[in-house]
Amino acid sequence: MVSAQSLLPGSGFRIHRGSSGYGSVNRTCWFLWRLLCSISLSGSQDGLSAKGSSVHLLGAPPRILKDGNQPVGTHKTRPAIRDSSHSDSAQFTDVTINPRIEIAGPNSRHLEAAARLHCASLTETLTSTRGEQVLRFSYRHLARSGHPIYVVIEDDRVIGGLVVLSSSHHHSSPAVLLYQPTSWFRALRELGMTDFVGKFLDLLQVRRRARLLNNHDYIIAIYIDEGQRRRGLAGQLLERATGDSSARGVGLAVDTDSSNFAAHALYASFGFVELARTSRSVIYSKDLG
Repeated sequence: MVSAQSLLPGSGFRIHRGSSGYGSVNRTCWFLWRLLCSISLSGSQDGLSAKGSSVHLLGAPPRILKDGNQPVGTHKTRPAIRDSSHSDSAQFTDVTINPRIEIAGPNSRHLEAAARLHCASLTETLTSTRGEQVLRFSYRHLARSGHPIYVVIEDDRVIGGLVVLSSSHHHSSPAVLLYQPTSWFRALRELGMTDFVGKFLDLLQVRRRARLLNNHDYIIAIYIDEGQRRRGLAGQLLERATGDSSARGVGLAVDTDSSNFAAHALYASFGFVELARTSRSVIYSKDLG
């Protein structure tokens, strides 16, 4: 694990879209190489921080997007749950049409739609800012590796999703990290140096604290289509993931932004307890075995 100081660029380090300075390019390549050697899929992310965690490479571990308080039936835009995640309060449970939840396998026709919705819902995570193509590749890789990718289907359309890293493998594959390496420059441009470094360093902190977990699955992303929120769908996804982890005899953990109070309330309602805090995130866990 590299230290935080070793990841910070020099005081003169800046990135500009049209910059061609040889020294700046060298420093940028050096920084991204250290990032690729150190980053983990668990945690925001992106996300499992999608912070953006909890991508954490998929959204470093997922983050739950903040829920507003407008009444049911209004069309006001609502902020999302963070990496990784949108929080549907338990009080909003009236559903006129029952959607179904299924696990999308590597050959599922819903896998690409789930990756697209992840990118559209968790727009500020490290993974989403790398681009939709990176997320599609990541989803296929996770599905082939046996990590559950839950999707909510209604009228043959994906309207929500939840991604879990199984307890047997919490670290990202080099194939995912190195896929389209120039996409890291895109994320750097999208977020800006300060936010990019802040999210990355927080991801590393989440990863270190997540090592305290023993025999736990880790949620790295949870998201709901903007037009389908306030239907209790995030709670249904969380209930399904909790039940499946319990059936496997393992616990479940997740992280979210420290300021995302709607997400804190959602996890508390499912019996999750606070495990640790970082500069930007709170890690929750639940023993199910």
